[in-house]
Amino acid sequence: MKVKASAVHVKNPDGTAKTYEDVEAIMHDNGLYLHLSDEHLVLVTWENVNSVEWKDVKVVQRVWAEAVLETLEDLLDDEDLDFLDDDEEEQKADDPTVDPYAKKE
Repeated sequence: MKVKASAVHVKNPDGTAKTYEDVEAIMHDNGLYLHLSDEHLVLVTWENVNSVEWKDVKVVQRVWAEAVLETLEDLLDDEDLDFLDDDEEEQKADDPTVDPYAKKE
């Protein structure tokens, strides 16, 4: 997701803190891409991102909606997997070719 962050607080490779203000940012699995200028693009890995701030109302609403959507998708993915596991067990229990009273060897 590409958004304009009001502030991005990161840890530099030397351990010092740095803040980028009013910067275009793209959130990616690998980290946060910061578009500082036409000649300067930085990828900060998630381990080095301390916080990201958004203060524009429209951006806040967009980021919040995306976060809620991702959370719901994650929950649905987990529930779908649980449902499949339960369904497989039920099919085995209701299988007419299986004798539930048979001795197990």
